[in-house]
Parts: sequence; C-alpha cells; structure tokens
Amino acid sequence: MYDALNKGIAGARGDVVGFLHADYVFAGPDMLAWVAAAFADPTVSAVYGDLQYVRKVDVSKVVRGIRAPIRLAQ
Repeated sequence: MYDALNKGIAGARGDVVGFLHADYVFAGPDMLAWVAAAFADPTVSAVYGDLQYVRKVDVSKVVRGIRAPIRLAQ
C-alpha cells in the first residue's frame, strides 16, 4: 500500500496532495473547503485533523476517537 501511495505522490502535479483511503469518509461536506482555506495561508505547509472510528452500518455512531495534537510546522 505504501509503495502505491509513494507512486501517487511522485506522479502528482498539483499544489496539494491528499489521501482519503477506501473505507474513510470526510467528517462533513465542507471539509475540502476548510482544507483549501487553510492552504490559502502561505505559512501553512500541511493540514490534518482528528480521527473518529464509526460503525460501518451507521457512520453517525462514533465508536472512539483520536484527537490530533496541535502542532505548528515551521
């Protein structure tokens, strides 16, 4: 899998590279707009967010979550 991710990065031609794996979903319909707004700041080089594990049959049911630490890249 990681070989495929590295090949995708190597072949990318845009300004931003992102991954959303096969069984992942965005937290809401405006997440890509939020990411784009974050990258509008020239001091931002990476964005990431929290992770929530949800039920397969009902993604509104959160099983557990992992909170991303707040870090500022220099």
